Amino acid sequence: MLVEQSIPFRKTHDLVVLSGLVPAPLATDLETVDLLLLQPWAIDGRYPGDLPDASAAEAVAVVEAASEIIVAVERWLARDE
Repeated sequence: MLVEQSIPFRKTHDLVVLSGLVPAPLATDLETVDLLLLQPWAIDGRYPGDLPDASAAEAVAVVEAASEIIVAVERWLARDE
């Protein structure tokens, strides 16, 4: 989305940093997403052997948070169609 909007950003997997660059109204839609919950999975999840075991409840919460982002971005991208 940042690339599509020609918004410059540094190379990072930090979701909080990246979300701070997102333009409105998508930024507003993402305010409710628990990015700190997703943060370990965005960075350390690339090396799953380094992550502690997640409980079933945590796994569900992570998937739900990621799904919220997907829905918000899809809605934002479809705005011009």
